[in-house]
Amino acid sequence: MKDEAANSRKLPSLIPQTSSLTRVVLGTLLVLAGLLAAMTLVEVHEDRLRQGIEAGLATLPGVTVWSRAAVRTPTLLLTFDGRDAVDAYEFLAKLDINAPAGSFYALEASRFLGLGDAGGLRVGLAPYSEQDDADRLLAGLTEFLR
Repeated sequence: MKDEAANSRKLPSLIPQTSSLTRVVLGTLLVLAGLLAAMTLVEVHEDRLRQGIEAGLATLPGVTVWSRAAVRTPTLLLTFDGRDAVDAYEFLAKLDINAPAGSFYALEASRFLGLGDAGGLRVGLAPYSEQDDADRLLAGLTEFLR
């Protein structure tokens, strides 16, 4: 009883005097709404960066972007006409840009796409990725393709 009284005083304007179960359910809904709002902001941030990278890649000669689904994770798979994705990976790594090359445990899909066992270059974004990261990636790929 003592804890119920203390808890009801903590959120008096958000959760009116109701049963303990109702307060738990309402509190849980508030937490879930906050998480949904936060994850939506993360998705908007990552999508904005991904779309900027895609726009930049469209200006580079010989780059194929294989990931085109409307709703997806912020990940791109790239190949380069006449260039090996492993070479791009190694070049970018020297610039402290992490974009690995391979088939990423999707060998059959890689083969189906015609990429063979080598796959492509994977560019993945995360909540902590920043515009500077996207800019450095595009600059590095521009330099690689010269």
